[in-house]
Amino acid sequence: MPTLRYYCLLLTDGQRPELGGSADSGFQIVELGEVPRFAEQPDFFGPHAEEAGPAFDEAKAAFLFYGYRPARREAGAFFGAAHAQLARAVAGMRGLGVDVLRMWPFPLREARELPEDPLAEDLFSVGFQERPGGGFRAETFGLAKLDQREVSFDFRGRDLVDEASVLCARLVEYTLGQSGRVEHGQALSFGFDRVGFRAVEGHDAGGSLRGWHPVFVQRALPEAVFPGVGRLEVNAFEPMSERTAPDLTDALRRSFEQRLVVGALESPLGTPHQSTLVRACLCAGGEQGLCGFREEPASVRDSGWTFVCARPPPGPHEIGVGPLGALV
Repeated sequence: MPTLRYYCLLLTDGQRPELGGSADSGFQIVELGEVPRFAEQPDFFGPHAEEAGPAFDEAKAAFLFYGYRPARREAGAFFGAAHAQLARAVAGMRGLGVDVLRMWPFPLREARELPEDPLAEDLFSVGFQERPGGGFRAETFGLAKLDQREVSFDFRGRDLVDEASVLCARLVEYTLGQSGRVEHGQALSFGFDRVGFRAVEGHDAGGSLRGWHPVFVQRALPEAVFPGVGRLEVNAFEPMSERTAPDLTDALRRSFEQRLVVGALESPLGTPHQSTLVRACLCAGGEQGLCGFREEPASVRDSGWTFVCARPPPGPHEIGVGPLGALV
């Protein structure tokens, strides 16, 4: 069973945080031998990222707050409990906390504002490395809290950065909902498309997985408390095919455009996948154009959509049923 993990590095002026007698036995605080120092500041995320440098320089003591728990359906309750315990332990203290796996610093005075019922986006960060030709490399930080390998993928277009974050959030939601991990060789639906996952180090490669995490994570967390989870590359399947490509641009573009259409229609059922069934007349998409309308789906596989040609006047159509991907 996967293990939920939470680690928070606490930098103080020498004060020691205390859990108290009523603390959940699943959490503990240990003092580190020295404050972690870095020649260059790690690439932190969030509104307090710039405050981290001075905080590390001024800190006189460092502590690690952490805890584990086997994954359950209510995974959010674990992280809510962790935040509540942490807020009590550092109440009234000055200094900086760092959600280590998420690479997210915050002032200890704001620990009480950490969400008690965190959503997917509260559990991870996404970094984007810009590449020549308008390309981007996306990397997650924080999926390891769910015992899930971090993921990386490539795409083109600055306008798809938000959609890339949506893909990562969907992965967190899936992991939370299934209480399981996405593994090497697994495939998942994403909007119209299907994406696949491949372990960067190779399947069953063995050895330590810590090297796939940032240097900050490796130095802040002893191997005894965090063995590492490794990383998955995300590839996109060509529609209605088993062929894959490392570039997710088309899949992200289709997902973005689908969400715009579904949002405009105020549909509660989300975007249809390529394998869902649609009804269409034989001339749909011809010179006369295309007209689509949606009804309540008759089954899980039914998208509810019907597409007919737009020739006037409206008349009878020869309707067939098939996968959305085939019609596209």
